[in-house]
Amino acid sequence: MRGLERYAEAEPLLREAIAGIEQLTDGEHVVLPTLQSNLALLVGARGELDEAEALLRAALARQRELRGEQDSSTNSTKYNLGELLQRRGRLNEAEPLLREALQFARANEGDRSLSTLTMWNTTALLVRSLGKLDEALELAREGFETSRSELGDAHPLTATFADTLGLVHSRAGRHAEAEPLFRSALAGLAATHGEEHAYVRQVQHHLATSLRTLGRRAEAEPLARASYEALVREVGSAHRDSALAGNLLATLWFELGRLDEAQELWTELAQGQRESAGGGTPELATVLGNLGALLRSKSDFARAEPVLRELLALRLTLNGERAPETFEAQHNLGGCLRRSGRPEEALGLYRQAYAGRIELLGREHDLSLYSQTGLALTLILLRQEEEAQALLVELLASLRKTPGRLPDLAREAASALRDLYRTRHEREPAAGFDARAAELEREWLGGR
Repeated sequence: MRGLERYAEAEPLLREAIAGIEQLTDGEHVVLPTLQSNLALLVGARGELDEAEALLRAALARQRELRGEQDSSTNSTKYNLGELLQRRGRLNEAEPLLREALQFARANEGDRSLSTLTMWNTTALLVRSLGKLDEALELAREGFETSRSELGDAHPLTATFADTLGLVHSRAGRHAEAEPLFRSALAGLAATHGEEHAYVRQVQHHLATSLRTLGRRAEAEPLARASYEALVREVGSAHRDSALAGNLLATLWFELGRLDEAQELWTELAQGQRESAGGGTPELATVLGNLGALLRSKSDFARAEPVLRELLALRLTLNGERAPETFEAQHNLGGCLRRSGRPEEALGLYRQAYAGRIELLGREHDLSLYSQTGLALTLILLRQEEEAQALLVELLASLRKTPGRLPDLAREAASALRDLYRTRHEREPAAGFDARAAELEREWLGGR
């Protein structure tokens, strides 16, 4: 029944079997840990991850006691626990379990077995997620070639390895190399499982992501839409996977100029995440950030402000006060308030973002310079001209070191400083501010 995904029918039968064997044997029968491990897979499949983990840990401890470390049942449970921890994002806990399971399988079952190849693929994905891209590339490439040699190009496990290898390339920024691998995986899995299978939709999402990065948004959009719509049908709009797929689709719509559609979808995704997970997920933070950016691009600051305030509160909870994501949220909310005509509220946010980015990234990092500009513009609105002038002069000196760097920011800063000099010239005509303004016009703004 598990193979047919009839989990609701299989689970009570398995629980009944475990209870019966425990009663007859006082919980000592050697088969009980294996049954507990199987039950954990059913429980995990319906999303009860805490119970699944507890079952797997109990089963593994008992198998080690009864059978020892060098046993295939022990190794299978070890792998299942590692895979579950990987799904839960606890990669450092998962890593030793998956590595040990793969090592045992290769030594005892050989590289050709389906069990070994499955563990191989999972371990390659884990290593990729840990950012060990050279090792992940070697693992995925070797596994892919082994699967092609032993199982053939048409086997679904070969297609799975193609997807994994594509993910490694895309993580390393090699999207042109990832694309044909994703297309191969998509064709192989669709031929085996059909177009509507969840894994097929997942690979569509991977391919759409790479196509977007390659600038081919019109090709990416139908893939992203098909993936999102299938996930909504299968697991609902509030599920994490649906949120990720929907975010990609909304991003493509935004970049294709379909702003109203993007706004509607991001709004729906945000509400779904608030309701399903109590509003505390990284996926909600991503969606709020994108929705806020869209509303700011439309100069709809009245709607943007509550979105950005919610995002900042969430970033403080998820990431803490000294995280780059928090500084970005402070910067963006400050910009919204400044452009809404409320510079006195924006000032503190800009100061926090600027100080934090300097401390974390350095004074001349691009993001530090953006916050420096925002802070200076806010100070001008508040008539704190001396500090604003010093910040803008310092910023242009930084940009002058690398001609052509951040040209839009340079023009914005130079224009603001020129106008500040002109204003000060009107009050202090003998101080030479008119000459400084003219010099800025010639150097940065194309004046004569």
